[in-house]
Amino acid sequence: MKFEITTQGVVDRDVAWKVLGDTDGMNRVAGGSVVVSRVEHTPEGPVVSGEMVGPMGMRMPFRETGGWVDRRWFRQDRVFSAGPLNASKFLLELLPEGEGVRPRITLALEGPVAFRPLLSANARRIRSAWQGVLDELPPPGGKLVRHDNGITGELKVALERWRPDVDRAVFGAFERYMSKGSALELQSMRPFELADTWGLDREAVLVGMLRGVKAGVFELYWSVRCMRCHGEVSSSTSLSDIADHAGCPSCDLDFDNDLSTNVEVLFAPHPGVLPRVEQSFCSFFPAGAPEIKGAVVVPPGGHVSESVVLGTGRFTLGADGVDVEVRVGPRGERRISWKPGVTGAVDVGVGRIDLDLHNPGKEAARVVLIADDRGLDAVPAALLTSLPEFRREMSDQVLGPDVRISNRRVCLLFTDLSGSTAMFEALGDAKAYGIVAEHFRLLAGVIEAHRGVLVKTIGDAVMSSFHSVLDGFDAALEMRRAFDAWTATLDLPTRPRLNVGLHAGPALVVHSDAHGLDYFGRTVNLAARAQSASVDGQLTVTEAVLEHPVVAARCVAMASEEVVQHLKGIGEVRLLKIRPPEG
Repeated sequence: MKFEITTQGVVDRDVAWKVLGDTDGMNRVAGGSVVVSRVEHTPEGPVVSGEMVGPMGMRMPFRETGGWVDRRWFRQDRVFSAGPLNASKFLLELLPEGEGVRPRITLALEGPVAFRPLLSANARRIRSAWQGVLDELPPPGGKLVRHDNGITGELKVALERWRPDVDRAVFGAFERYMSKGSALELQSMRPFELADTWGLDREAVLVGMLRGVKAGVFELYWSVRCMRCHGEVSSSTSLSDIADHAGCPSCDLDFDNDLSTNVEVLFAPHPGVLPRVEQSFCSFFPAGAPEIKGAVVVPPGGHVSESVVLGTGRFTLGADGVDVEVRVGPRGERRISWKPGVTGAVDVGVGRIDLDLHNPGKEAARVVLIADDRGLDAVPAALLTSLPEFRREMSDQVLGPDVRISNRRVCLLFTDLSGSTAMFEALGDAKAYGIVAEHFRLLAGVIEAHRGVLVKTIGDAVMSSFHSVLDGFDAALEMRRAFDAWTATLDLPTRPRLNVGLHAGPALVVHSDAHGLDYFGRTVNLAARAQSASVDGQLTVTEAVLEHPVVAARCVAMASEEVVQHLKGIGEVRLLKIRPPEG
């Protein structure tokens, strides 16, 4: 049996794709079955193996193939080995018409004669539910009218508890969102993406959500993403549970986890206010992987022609982890020709791009087009763990002793007081220590103002970390300025100077009893040695810091000296020593 449904008029393409491409949500609306699935690699290409629960608890194992092209079509075919279904074929098409599209959904169900009455009843139920979704789609340029589920019970209590600690605009946006958001949206909230959508400050939304965790509104979890397709391969509510490596079954790829690149911070409603949706009602679908703009199977010895509309950005096109870099700009080619093993880069123009996919091999190829800039609106774990708010409120979220995620990139800043020994001799221990303690408070304020973390103090030295090299550089300059301005107000026989060193690179992240997250490794050693190379209030930066174009450009205008210096335990290193400001 088979049915086909569509809309009465033309609707908005983007909204239609977002809603109808969420077949997990569509199946929930239709009262579908829970689905458990995994990816297997076969000569016919990647195949999804899964299982559904049928009538009276019958097991319905299946194998699935399919694919999609962004905002054009989505196909999903299943063959069942047991239960009331032999096969199902689902096809979503967005057919261009005028300024919008006319969606068409086709579903075909095949089963034994004995089960046809049951299948007919299920088909009628699905058709009615899906038609209701189609009828609510807005015209071109319109927005989806969301049903208000209301704010009641524990959610209302938690929101009121959160209200005093969060920006008013942020609170209002979340109050509306949580009353109308879909299950898929609420279970994987991305702070920066929401901030951009609402026109709010990114940091205000992120900090607000962290405070919402404390208030019991949200639950924070760590999502490990595939290095290639950016899909989630594992997740945990505890950072200590994140392993040092992971694998993506869809891409058949193993990789080391990196807090700065593939561990993303997501939020969901706290299970005490809204039950966490653990079950899935679909396997792989467009709304669940928005970074995948196309997934097409090319048969052995076959050729497939497709077209896709792309905006400015970077993408990868390929199969089995061998990709071509696709750079989309104002001008460029309008056609990409692909075959297995092709690498390199191609420049194409914004708009419709024709894809010629050739597969001369003996095995099917699953060709995937992936947006490579998905991370621009992600919150990397490295960024979150560097925020003072996180350190204050969630110090229990630390790496376990057996976790070796050693490739977190971080910018490390070390300071030391030049002339402190003479100051202690001249002023005495008590008065001199008071000045040192006050200098700690001064630097801590600068570090926090630049989104950094005061990792620890060692004698009269300070170690701090920054997610951004530019933030670290700005903090270093402000530290020297603020320190000199402050010491100028003190009645000291000899004014101490603040020596600063700055370096960036990968560092081992481990648990410190005193400070939660701490850093070890060559990057830490080089940052400390850069500071030791500073004299009389210099700021010494390494080549890794100067790789940041903004930092490099600003250093040109500063009084500085480039040197090659032997650093103890490291060797010859090229450094830039920036002299302190006059006065």
